Amino acid sequence: MSSQVVLASTSIYRARALERLHIPFDAFDPKVDETAHPDESPAELAKRLAIAKARATQSELDGADFPETLFIGADQVAWFDGRQLPKPANLNEALENLVELSGRTAVFQTAVAVLNGHESLVECVETLVELRSLSAGQLQRYVNLDEPVNCAGGFKVESAGIGLFSRIESSDPTALEGLPLIALVAMLSQLGYEIFS
Repeated sequence: MSSQVVLASTSIYRARALERLHIPFDAFDPKVDETAHPDESPAELAKRLAIAKARATQSELDGADFPETLFIGADQVAWFDGRQLPKPANLNEALENLVELSGRTAVFQTAVAVLNGHESLVECVETLVELRSLSAGQLQRYVNLDEPVNCAGGFKVESAGIGLFSRIESSDPTALEGLPLIALVAMLSQLGYEIFS
């Protein structure tokens, strides 16, 4: 490994988010089963999966040989109308999600975990999103434009998807992108990795 930081994700969106901090990192596929456990809350699920992804990558790379390397895992769960919203596998599913969400509010739980050979930290950031009431035609044009496949909720907030919302409420504006950077920077600092130093 060429860097001291490893992102346990193959998501281009999480990689782009981490690149904003201008720290070198490697990225690996954590290969984790993301099936929810019975009666698991959205926040519990997101935190469990974030930790599991970091640990799986640490184990895969034999992290014991790199006790100072920081492994970052993240997960996001979209919750709407008392149930988890699956990530759309195709454009039709993305459109179905957005038609259902139009004019309504959903909750996103985004967890980030950081661990090394000595300790682990995890935090979950809640984001409330209220979508504008848009026609099926408008939503179809958005889906064709952004192609939000495999994105929680069926949109890309960092792209044209920002035009879908009437309100976003969160303590961390980057959480909805899949990697809460404010929380991450605080955890990196707690584990002795300071950015801008």
